[in-house]
Amino acid sequence: NGTAGFDPSVAGNGLHTVNYNYRDPITGCRASFSQQIQVGTTISINGLTGNVFCSTDGAQSWWGSPSTGRMSIYANTFDPANLIAEKVNPSAVDPFVFTPSASTPGTYVLVYEHVDASGCSNAFIETITVEAVLNAAFNTSSGLTQFCRDASLVTLQPLTGASPGGYYSGPGVSGNTFNPAVAGVGVHTLRRTVATPTC
Repeated sequence: NGTAGFDPSVAGNGLHTVNYNYRDPITGCRASFSQQIQVGTTISINGLTGNVFCSTDGAQSWWGSPSTGRMSIYANTFDPANLIAEKVNPSAVDPFVFTPSASTPGTYVLVYEHVDASGCSNAFIETITVEAVLNAAFNTSSGLTQFCRDASLVTLQPLTGASPGGYYSGPGVSGNTFNPAVAGVGVHTLRRTVATPTC
């Protein structure tokens, strides 16, 4: 009969397009009509360029749009008991500041909440990760650092507690082994490099 129901609680906050398509049962002619419906207020977080940070990163400045809202950050989950900091009406001039280098590595939940003039509430939620400082420390399997030129291959391995993965480089290095004969006589610097997609 051309009627339908629209449930704002199911659609969620934001701008939605509702389409009505009709086909005449006699002529077979078709027609359509589109109508946009706004539920609540579309909000966003400005200044947020990513959601993974290194524990060496400096202060990050964020603010909401519209600016008349409340921004908060929680440890691990969006739970009042885990609230770390909050700011009312953060703006580009007076933003909410989060400093990864002063924070414990782990997961955080950033929330921006806004209530519009009609009383409709909306929340923008973003999960933030602060990665721990990478530890590239390594040693030889024997713990020795001086070898004869004709010594057998030396295995290189991360120290206990060091970050996994990475690669070794330097004179005489191939994979995770050091070949004294290839490196030759002298003092050599070997390096282990570890990284994540972000840090």
